[in-house]
Amino acid sequence: MFVAALLVLGLLAQAVAADEIWLKSGLKVEGRILGTDGKAVTLEPALNAGQARIPYPLALIEKIKFENDNTVARLLVSADVKDLPELEKRWVLRRLFLSLPESNAGTLGLACARLQLAKETKKAAREALELCSVIEKGDWLASRRTEAAGLRLSALARLGRAEQAVEEASRMEGISGEDEASLALLRARARLAQAESACSKLQDLEKKWPKWQLMTDKRVEHEQLLNAALDGFMFPVVFHADLKKLCAEGLWRAAELSCRAGDKDGATTCVSEILNYYPEPEFKGRAERLAREYKLSVENKVRR
Repeated sequence: MFVAALLVLGLLAQAVAADEIWLKSGLKVEGRILGTDGKAVTLEPALNAGQARIPYPLALIEKIKFENDNTVARLLVSADVKDLPELEKRWVLRRLFLSLPESNAGTLGLACARLQLAKETKKAAREALELCSVIEKGDWLASRRTEAAGLRLSALARLGRAEQAVEEASRMEGISGEDEASLALLRARARLAQAESACSKLQDLEKKWPKWQLMTDKRVEHEQLLNAALDGFMFPVVFHADLKKLCAEGLWRAAELSCRAGDKDGATTCVSEILNYYPEPEFKGRAERLAREYKLSVENKVRR
C-alpha cells in the first residue's frame, strides 16, 4: 500500500509541469510560478497545488527556470500573428524575470517581436523596437541580447529609419570583443537589416512614383534597390548556412519580395529552400502560406 502510494505521488509529480526557483542558499523549490510584485516571487508548490502560495523574496533568488507547457511551446514557434495576444500575455507575466539566470523570459519576448514584425505595420514595428530594446539591455543571456539587437535593426528599417538602421548595422559589423559565433550572428543580422532598409526605400519609391516603370531613372533606382534587398536577404544562406533561423528568415523575406516583384521563379526557389533545408517552424508556415497564395510549384525533396 505504501509503495503504491509512492508510485501515485511520483506519477502526479511527473504530470505537473514544474517551474523551479533556486535560492542563494542552494535550496531548490518546485511548483508553479504565479507572478511577482517586484519584490517577491509567488510560487504554488507542485505537491500542494491550490493549497499554498509561498512568496520568495527576489533578493534571495539565485536563478529561476520556467517549464514551458504545451501551449507555450506551440506559441514559441508560431508563425500566425493571431497568436500574438496570447504570447504577449505570457511575456508580460515573465518579463520581470528577464535578468535572472536560467529564465527564458527573453525567448518569449523575442517570439513576440518576430510576430510583431510579421504584421508589417508601423505600430507593430514600434512595439517590436521597444520590446527588443528591453531584451537587449536586460536579458541575462548574451545570445538573446545579440538576437534582440538584430531584430531591433529590422524594426528600425520597417519604421523607415533606414539611415539609422544602416549606421547601426555598419557599427555591428565592425564590433570587436565578441567570439566568432556572436560576430557571425551580428554580421548576418546587420545584412538583413540593410536589406530591410533597401526594401523600405523600394516601397517608398513605388508609393511616391506609381508610374516608376515609365521613368528611366526611377526604373534603374528600383532595380538597384530590389537587387540590394535580395542580396541582403540571401546573405545568411550564402555565407552563414549554419545559422538556420536567420537563413530561413532571409529566404522567406526574399521569397515574399520576389512575389511582390512578379518573380515567381525566384520565389519558388526560396520557398523550396526553406521547406527542404531550413524548415524552421515559424518560417516554414509562412513559406507554405506564400506558396498557396501565389500558387508556387515548390519542390519538396527529402530533408537533410
